[in-house]
Amino acid sequence: MLSRPEHIQSFPTLTSIRPPRAAAVLAWIIGIGICLAVLVLLYVPWVQTSAGTGRVIAPNPADRVQTADSDGSRPPIPTRSRPAFRFDVGHH
Repeated sequence: MLSRPEHIQSFPTLTSIRPPRAAAVLAWIIGIGICLAVLVLLYVPWVQTSAGTGRVIAPNPADRVQTADSDGSRPPIPTRSRPAFRFDVGHH
């Protein structure tokens, strides 16, 4: 590895090169900004802000009536959707 002192001594030009001060400062600012953004996102509660009109018929999506249409020549048949298979693992 080049980070070990005994290896870096073999490359004197590499040891003399330093990144520009502005690049180092910018890297620190970006790193701290990302860390702060993650912390803020972890502790700020999620609030949905999309507006809508109408009324809620059933808050649970499984309780909402859905329509099924055959070929469009007849009015839709009101049905309730339910899962085809139910795997019960003992949690009630």
